[in-house]
Amino acid sequence: MHVSGTLAIVVAPQPNENWPPVRLREGRLPEILVGPGRDRLAIEIVESLAAELPVDRTRIHGTGHSMGGAGTWHVLAQRPDLFATDVPVWGRAHPATLARLKDVPIWNFHGEKDGVEPAETSRCIIAELRTLGGRPLYTEVPGVGHNHALPGRGAELGMIEAPRARGRRDVSGTTNDRDPILEAIGRTLTGRDAHVSVDSPG
Repeated sequence: MHVSGTLAIVVAPQPNENWPPVRLREGRLPEILVGPGRDRLAIEIVESLAAELPVDRTRIHGTGHSMGGAGTWHVLAQRPDLFATDVPVWGRAHPATLARLKDVPIWNFHGEKDGVEPAETSRCIIAELRTLGGRPLYTEVPGVGHNHALPGRGAELGMIEAPRARGRRDVSGTTNDRDPILEAIGRTLTGRDAHVSVDSPG
């Protein structure tokens, strides 16, 4: 969340269980359910801070990894109006909520060799969002697994600055746009040129 000038507030709540409501399944990943879960607590924290401090509500951004990635998708589904941009990393959304997300600028990241939450999860989410009319960006990091840390975790900075620099709430593009802001974000996140690693809507 941005306040005046270059100041920002970073909110990083840490749950001891899944952010979305889930149904546990023995030997399998939990099934994510539709509806509010612990994500409502994260939303309450953000809303409380935004009410108490001079937060620029056009520059509230979400990101999270793994369980936090699922939480990022789920929080966004509950309150798509709250976030200017969203960067889920190695996470999973509920397919029934995707229509709510199609107008939010999203850049999704996943490791190609993720053995916990397969990359196919993100591929399907992105494909469905595009079918619904969304224009999310998707970067699949070659050869890395679930616990791979993106170099610098620069998503927060990049997604904060991209909409402001472009003058609109849009961080989508195509691989031919060669947008310098998106390329800078991509280099920070993946350690390689974004125009090579970003799968964008055509």
